[in-house]
Amino acid sequence: MLQRKKENKDKYLTLKDLGNFTEEVIFPGVERIVEGKIDKLGDRLGAKLEQKMENKFTVLENRLEAKLEQKMEDKFVEFKEVVVREISQTVMESNDKLATKIDVLAKELAAHGASHHRMDIVLHDHEKRIKKLEIAK
Repeated sequence: MLQRKKENKDKYLTLKDLGNFTEEVIFPGVERIVEGKIDKLGDRLGAKLEQKMENKFTVLENRLEAKLEQKMEDKFVEFKEVVVREISQTVMESNDKLATKIDVLAKELAAHGASHHRMDIVLHDHEKRIKKLEIAK
């Protein structure tokens, strides 16, 4: 057994031994270091990307909100104009009907007044006749 230990000490390091050592020890260590750095970098980039995306979404949301408000205001103005037009038209039609009725009533009143005037004339004529008849008796 002593000879074996001695043989191990005298044994030279070969490329195969270096390759195995590299695969078993160095590569996993380097992999852990690189993964740690990649994770940190990913976290930083993720946070920056998230902030940029949030800013862009905020800008987009504000633009959309402004456009929507403008469209809604335009639609409201258009709707208001339509309502005012409809109400004005209804009022004008109603006023036309009232004006027609007033004209008819005015004509009837004038005709009625003329009729009363004739009746007054006839009545005055009868009063004169009655007085003449009373005087003549």
